[in-house]
Amino acid sequence: MVGPYQVPVSDVAVTRTSYGFDLVSGEAIVMGKRSPLSLISAASSAKMVVAEVLTNLVAADINSLEHVKLSAHWMCSASHGNESAWLFEVVGIELCAELGISIPVGKDSILQPTM
Repeated sequence: MVGPYQVPVSDVAVTRTSYGFDLVSGEAIVMGKRSPLSLISAASSAKMVVAEVLTNLVAADINSLEHVKLSAHWMCSASHGNESAWLFEVVGIELCAELGISIPVGKDSILQPTM
């Protein structure tokens, strides 16, 4: 938070969960988003989001990418164009698996067409 109005200027928050000087542990919470790019290429947008998340994690001391756990949220409108196909393409990308990053929490928000 910066300035007199405490404006957030970062997509990362690092907290310390340990006390004392001999043990240092904590957590980092980061955010990645590339919505405008998804209008051009959903797959490229997903890859850029992972890259942004990893770049934001530089603020934390992480020993290995295996310690990184992501929560992913995919959104699309099933009744609009090829968005369902784009969602299927994005979810099928193996980038996180290749990097050793797991996604134990995921959610899809597919707006279903009304009858």
